[in-house]
Amino acid sequence: MEAVTKAWDTVDWERLQARVEAEVAALGVRQDDSDARKERLVGESNAYKDRTNKENRKLAIPLIKAFQNEFEGLLARSSAAESALIDICRSIINLPDPKSLLKSAEAWKSDAEKTQKAVEEREDLKRQLLKANNELEDFRGKDVKVRKLKDKLAKLESEQDTFIENAVSEVEKKAELELNSRLAELTEERDKMKEQHDILEKNLNTIESKNKEMQRKLEIAKMTVEQKDGLENEQLSIAMKDLTDANHKIVFLEERILQLETEAEKVNESKKAGNIEDIAALGSVLIQKDEAIQQLTNDVKRLESAHADDVAKWKSALSAMEKNNQALIAELNELKSTLDGRNDYEAIKNELRLLREIEFGAAAEANSESIERLGETVETLDRLLAEKNRRLQNENASLRVKAETFKVRFEEQEAELVSFKEKSERNDRLIAQLESDLESAVQDMGITERRGTTDMLNDANPTISDASLVPILTSQRNRLHERVTALEEAVSLEKTKQLSVQNEVERVREENIRLCERIRFLQAPNRQSLNSVESGLANESTNRNKRLSMHDNTTLHISRAILSTPRSRTVFFSYLLILHALIMLVLYKFAFDQSVVRDAETECEYKFHQHMMDNHKDG
Repeated sequence: MEAVTKAWDTVDWERLQARVEAEVAALGVRQDDSDARKERLVGESNAYKDRTNKENRKLAIPLIKAFQNEFEGLLARSSAAESALIDICRSIINLPDPKSLLKSAEAWKSDAEKTQKAVEEREDLKRQLLKANNELEDFRGKDVKVRKLKDKLAKLESEQDTFIENAVSEVEKKAELELNSRLAELTEERDKMKEQHDILEKNLNTIESKNKEMQRKLEIAKMTVEQKDGLENEQLSIAMKDLTDANHKIVFLEERILQLETEAEKVNESKKAGNIEDIAALGSVLIQKDEAIQQLTNDVKRLESAHADDVAKWKSALSAMEKNNQALIAELNELKSTLDGRNDYEAIKNELRLLREIEFGAAAEANSESIERLGETVETLDRLLAEKNRRLQNENASLRVKAETFKVRFEEQEAELVSFKEKSERNDRLIAQLESDLESAVQDMGITERRGTTDMLNDANPTISDASLVPILTSQRNRLHERVTALEEAVSLEKTKQLSVQNEVERVREENIRLCERIRFLQAPNRQSLNSVESGLANESTNRNKRLSMHDNTTLHISRAILSTPRSRTVFFSYLLILHALIMLVLYKFAFDQSVVRDAETECEYKFHQHMMDNHKDG
């Protein structure tokens, strides 16, 4: 026993816990390495697809698929081995400490040694009583006093029996009252647990609905921001195109003005050297040119004023758009902060799936639809946990009832054992008194032998006549000792049963506490990890997200938001189609406008050239 206790004392539970934590950290590192290698493999396969043609890819597809299947099988095998190792280490760490039981076993061993000594003393007393019976066989002729003593003994036994029955009935009444009170307390506790469980279920449902509503609001806000950005960009592009067109027109008009001025100068020069007819013709031409120049200058002024108005209008619209964009950016940052506060959504979903697989086995595996819709998964897990909690509560109640019955029986047997011990002590006192009477009777033997039978009967010492009760008392004492030993054995059995029941009750209580902690785990949005294994699994995804850069993290969140639901995917696809259609329309309109401008320019140049050729051949 001492060797076993020393061996259990040498067990270092902290070292085992530290080793388990180190193993969990190593598992996280290995998982990161495996993810990196998988990404590298996918990149190499994509690069191979880009580099090779279709025929070579057909030849290499079986090899790539076999390699991918082997890689996925190795990943599944390593994950199964790691989960089994974690479960084994957790079960080893959760084993109860047997040090207190071993210490109590040492105390029981000392008690057993004491009882063995008491049994040996009892055997010695039996031998002494046998000797006394052999010596007292000569004094059994005194029947009258023996009968009287037997009557007295019967009366005493009847009185003791009645006393014992009354005591047992009182103890039973007290035990029934205590049992009823305990049952009432247990029913109250069970009702409280049910109410708390209902409250937790309601809180969990409200939290899930709030989370879904926040996701929906975030998607709507992102869609509105993207739509507004697209509209603003489109408006800005249209405004810039109008401005460039106006600038081109202004430049064209300035060039025409310069050209007309040069033509006017040429006309003036030719006017000096020409005739009077030419002067009159040139005067009319100059008048027309002056009118055209005046019209062109008016058009330039009008276009400049329109351009200034458009610039002011677009500047005001741009400032309003910037303000609106800043407000939308602030709202988007607020939504991002709320989303970052709940960025462990995927980790919680994976942990819930792992918890279902570990706790409930293959019967509670989630399908693909429930994995896509987290609310259904949480509801299913909550229902399974509630069923298990209810089953454990029923087992706990039955075990408590059994414990109470065992406790009542144990108390009754202890009371009976106390009464039997009192009887044994009383009989021991009687035996001691009989032994003293025997000694006095042995001293008076010489006198009684010289006297006659009648004198001996008349003058016999009552203490000597009482010695004839020794066989009866010894047999009763032996019977009481046998009953006491039987009761002690029954008490020891009841103690062992009570210990086992208490252990079972403790186990069920720990299971209930664990279930309550899991329900709190599902309820809390920003939770702390319950143990090192779960914290390692939860921090793994957050560490991977932290290692990403800002644009990668933004891209990851946007892609998750787009690909999270079928509705968001359809909206994004329709948005892409509409955007491409608008781009094609704008490009077509721009090309058409440019072609129209070019055609107009060529036509104007041709008409001007024809005019010059027809009217001004001489110049």
